[in-house]
Formats: sequence, structure tokens, C-alpha cells
Amino acid sequence: MSRYCVSADQLFSRTWRAGHPFSPRCGRFRRVGMLLLLLGFGLVILGYSYVTDSRRVRGMAEKYLSQVM
Repeated sequence: MSRYCVSADQLFSRTWRAGHPFSPRCGRFRRVGMLLLLLGFGLVILGYSYVTDSRRVRGMAEKYLSQVM
């Protein structure tokens, strides 16, 4: 439970202490997983930009309409 500070002298004093000054390292599996997730999201972004490229879509539409007519 947290305790409330009654006096103004105790407002900036830490009521808890951290166990270690540095944060613990992530495991190898987690680092590799995050790297794969980052690469996957990058591929999704690149794929979306390729699929919605205006010049490519315009060319495909012109080709299709010329074949239809």
C-alpha cells in the first residue's frame, strides 16, 4: 500500500527503492521476435505502397480499358 506524505519535507523523498539501477536485458528470443515483427511491418508498408502506386494503377487501367474497347 502507498503511504501519503503529511509533511512538505517528504514530498520529494523516494518512498521506494529500485532493485537495480539498470533495466534488465531482453532475451534473445524477444529481440529476434521484435526484429522479425519490425521487418514484417516494413514489408506490409512497402507492399501497400506498391499496390496503391498511382502510376502503376493508371497504367493497368489504361491497358484494361484499351483491351475492352
